[in-house]
Amino acid sequence: MNRIENLLSRPPRAVLALTLTLSLVACDQKPAEQTQEAPPPAPAEAPATTALTSFNAFDASPLPAETTNKECALDTFNGEAPTSGLALPTGSSAAVGGWAGNGAGQVATGFHLVLKGAQSYSAPINIGVARPDVATSLNSPGLGNSGFTLDFSLANVAAGTYAAYITDPANPQTACDLKYSLTVQ
Repeated sequence: MNRIENLLSRPPRAVLALTLTLSLVACDQKPAEQTQEAPPPAPAEAPATTALTSFNAFDASPLPAETTNKECALDTFNGEAPTSGLALPTGSSAAVGGWAGNGAGQVATGFHLVLKGAQSYSAPINIGVARPDVATSLNSPGLGNSGFTLDFSLANVAAGTYAAYITDPANPQTACDLKYSLTVQ
């Protein structure tokens, strides 16, 4: 009986081969796809908001009647080429861009955008944007960084029509007429 017990205690080779084959096939299978949805992407950060520059009351009486500084231009008004008769509602905001020199072929420093009308206002501008086109066109390397952009609020500006200038408040003779008017309604 030992021999019979021995045979019965060992599994037949066919059973062993089948078990091994099923194990190998199971290893090759990929896990079932998960039905759980991926978490939504993190919300995009809001773009940085640009602080608006405010206009303040300004005494425009020292501005010369005839400006001699011709080194300035207004290139954009709210992202587009400016047109004559610019108009904005009272309290609104806008963005302008252009370039300014001091009248002697150099970048203007300490300059303000001035709105001259029955009442006048000014807002400081930061000049320093690269403008190689201006330097090349005027053959004046000193104007290479004469560009500016200004995002401003008209919250402090009364309704009326204003002529636009760029000037150094400490030296009104440097005023440059932008040759645009702005109506605040």
